[in-house]
Amino acid sequence: DEVFGGLIGYAVYLMIKSIEQYQIEVMLTLALVIGGSPAHP
Repeated sequence: DEVFGGLIGYAVYLMIKSIEQYQIEVMLTLALVIGGSPAHP
């Protein structure tokens, strides 16, 4: 569902914006991709 993906992506974007550490940003992005994949049939 595109709406679900957009909401999750926006939430992660807001989190990344507030974090200044590169490694945490990368880990959040990877977690989003890996964790979000099973949600889409």
